[in-house]
Amino acid sequence: MEHSAANYREKALEGRPLTVFFLIAFAWSWFWWFLFITDVLHMPAGLGTRDADLSTFSPIILVVLIMPFGPTLAAFLVTACTRGWEGVRALWKRFWNLNLKWQWLLAALLIWPVLRLITNLFGQVSGYDLRLWAYPGQLWIFLPSFLVSILHGGLSEEFGWRGYALPRLQARWNALTASLILGAIEGLWHAPLLLMAGQRHENSVPELVFWMTLTVILRTWIYNNTNGSVLAAVLTHASGNAASDIVHCCGTLGQLYWVYTFAVVLVVISFGPKDLVHGRRLLARSRTALEASV
Repeated sequence: MEHSAANYREKALEGRPLTVFFLIAFAWSWFWWFLFITDVLHMPAGLGTRDADLSTFSPIILVVLIMPFGPTLAAFLVTACTRGWEGVRALWKRFWNLNLKWQWLLAALLIWPVLRLITNLFGQVSGYDLRLWAYPGQLWIFLPSFLVSILHGGLSEEFGWRGYALPRLQARWNALTASLILGAIEGLWHAPLLLMAGQRHENSVPELVFWMTLTVILRTWIYNNTNGSVLAAVLTHASGNAASDIVHCCGTLGQLYWVYTFAVVLVVISFGPKDLVHGRRLLARSRTALEASV
């Protein structure tokens, strides 16, 4: 069945509102991040690790929670200004759309742990002495990590990147090109985190942009195949953030990049760069064959 493009592709690019969206998304998050980078504010010790001591957390944790909400905040502000409360309700409703096929729900939840597991196996074949699980005997840690990642990563970003920006970019460019553009933008948005100890594993902005572009293409693939479900986007993002808390990774970062690159190439070849949507290429071939037989 051919998917309706209404939810994952807008009718027009809307260049000016989209530019305002990106400016707000960057300004909000970069402002808070640079307060920590310049030591105006101090990150609570152990935050983001299993060694975090909740008893030492100060009210600064509230600032930490709101920092990454730039994309979501920008999406709702710009939507309210351009489309009113009806547009805001429509954007919010796309998160509560529970009509997800179980195959894509599993893809959203498992794609990142599976890719890390594959990379882990490659590392072992290459001679690295790697354990399978990040915290052996403590697999329960994945659930709280996943729940935190729904808020701090999924809800804080996905209303913006996938819910607002991607449909407008896909109004002008195909899914692959739109993902390349958005991947570069998301990589730059995350760039200040390179200056915050323990926040990123990449070593440079180009490496970060490359990594984010790979993940964005796979997120677009899931988002488009769920007909623009923000819920699917949030679950995909949360699963990616929490994956490191269950599957140990890896031999080298290069191996991780190779596995992700192979997955991206496989998806693009199998689903086609135009929409990355299941059935599009098969439908096109069927129409061509039918026309040829007439």
